[in-house]
Amino acid sequence: MFRRKIRKLSQEQKALLPVYRDKWIDIALSTEPLDLEASKAAIEEIYGGAGLQPPARYCHFKSPLSAVLDAPSVKGEFVGDQIRCDEVWRTIITSVKDKVWLVVDEIRAELVEQVGEVRSQVSDQMWEEVRPNNLLWTPFKEQIYASENAHLFGFYEYLIEVCDLSEIQEIRPFIELAKHCGRWAPYETAALLQDRPSKILFDDQKRLHCEDGPAIEYRDGFGVYSWHGTRIPKRWILDSLSVEEAQRVMNGKHRQVACEIAAR
Repeated sequence: MFRRKIRKLSQEQKALLPVYRDKWIDIALSTEPLDLEASKAAIEEIYGGAGLQPPARYCHFKSPLSAVLDAPSVKGEFVGDQIRCDEVWRTIITSVKDKVWLVVDEIRAELVEQVGEVRSQVSDQMWEEVRPNNLLWTPFKEQIYASENAHLFGFYEYLIEVCDLSEIQEIRPFIELAKHCGRWAPYETAALLQDRPSKILFDDQKRLHCEDGPAIEYRDGFGVYSWHGTRIPKRWILDSLSVEEAQRVMNGKHRQVACEIAAR
């Protein structure tokens, strides 16, 4: 796929690594509302690139959970397999990894560290919410990351703009969508677009943490409660947690966290 290999970065290219890293950390941790018009423009390109007509409807949700809850009412076939072009993506990722992954790994690694915890805890909390309802398993799995894939999109934008790897230009609409949208789900007649969180809080070691509310909160109230990076039940924060109850927690790590919270 690549016409040339990149084995060494110039000093000018190296100087731009932290610029792209910081830019995409800001994108990944943005608490700005969804930019609907910019998202629509990117999605039209994504559908067009897959040979599909743009969706007739764009449905805006305030959290990934509300999108999952409403997804069964959306008419039309899920087209994520065509949208994602999995074979193309696998080829691109393999080619990039073989040729340039180690050369510019700095930007990807730091983005993973900053962003991965947010994505993981949101997904785990959503899974707890939808697991009791079999009808929600499929729409949960059909969600596609946008800004939560910043560790990839920041890496690819750097390769396109700084390393002049025009061969991966077809990823550009996905990169643009990630700048304006949290997650999304593509269907034949509708695209489900989701807001980014309205709040993301960390401790001084960059672990998700909040002592009096959710560490991650969305505009419809869905949230993730976390204590120094450990996801916890919200009642531990919002209700009174006794030392006796904390000591009965079975999981050792969670028991330690529960005891810290109870001792406040």
